[in-house]
Amino acid sequence: MAATTTTQVPHLGGIQAGYRLSGDCYDAKKPTCVLINSMCTTVSLYKDQFDSRSLTDALNLLAIEPLGHGATSCPVEHFTYWDSAIIGLQVMDKLSIDKAFALGTSQGGWVVTRMALLAPERVRHFLSKKKSFSFFLFFFLFCRPLSPVLVTEIEFIHHKKLTLSR
Repeated sequence: MAATTTTQVPHLGGIQAGYRLSGDCYDAKKPTCVLINSMCTTVSLYKDQFDSRSLTDALNLLAIEPLGHGATSCPVEHFTYWDSAIIGLQVMDKLSIDKAFALGTSQGGWVVTRMALLAPERVRHFLSKKKSFSFFLFFFLFCRPLSPVLVTEIEFIHHKKLTLSR
């Protein structure tokens, strides 16, 4: 089931972004975790997490459907993971969320990685639940000049941890 809530964001000439937020509204007293779903799924992928009272009592959950999924729609035919990452940050803006943790499943892992690269001051830490993510990290670190983006800590879903500095 697609998100039942949408918000208009300006990227690519105006996008209706589908999302689900735990609780009735954003609670600034709790940390927030942005969730980006995998290919061919919707925010319903995270239904069990939204149904967990112990989890939603501890933090805000914000699931955002990337371009081409669920209730998210736009006027252009061609878009990239970078576009979905920008949309994720713009949804955070619309909901007045300054900083968040981010978790992406499969394709969503590529999106949260890009969110962290675009706005490292806003994405505290991110988890990418994708097996090929380690290849991306290797490429990013060793096969091209390291960008000035500060990546403080990257945690893999399979319990590996690597700490980097500028």
